[in-house]
Amino acid sequence: MKSEKFNNLISLTANFRAIAGIVFLAIEVEQNTHMMNAQTRDSVTKSILAIQEWNNDLATIELMDRGVAGQLATNTLEWATFRSRVEMQLRVSENELYQYEQGLFEENEFLPRTTVWQGAMNTLGFRQAWESVRNTYSVSFQDKIEEVLRNNEE
Repeated sequence: MKSEKFNNLISLTANFRAIAGIVFLAIEVEQNTHMMNAQTRDSVTKSILAIQEWNNDLATIELMDRGVAGQLATNTLEWATFRSRVEMQLRVSENELYQYEQGLFEENEFLPRTTVWQGAMNTLGFRQAWESVRNTYSVSFQDKIEEVLRNNEE
């Protein structure tokens, strides 16, 4: 009888430890998810700031303004520079879409970003740059940008 009570106590203790371990594991997974989300947001923000830093001198700002307006001749160094800057912005946007698809951005965080895409793709220069590099992007991102372009036409 004492042996049976002792075995029951050991069994109960082992079950309690197993449950406590599962709870602890769930807490750790949730904390890691929050940390990943924070790191993702930080990484995206750093990318955006880096682009802004590269575009902060007067000559680059003027070049970007002319490029956005579609005033640069293709096959020139100015066009290549403009297209390179546009590609940086598009890569950040592609990464944002990927993070959203992976569940690291909430919909209410992601949708405002598509508004920025709409504004950019509403300019001649961005559309020209996109047409020259579109096949270098993921199919998912190509589909999103094509949707933006269709919405801009309406």
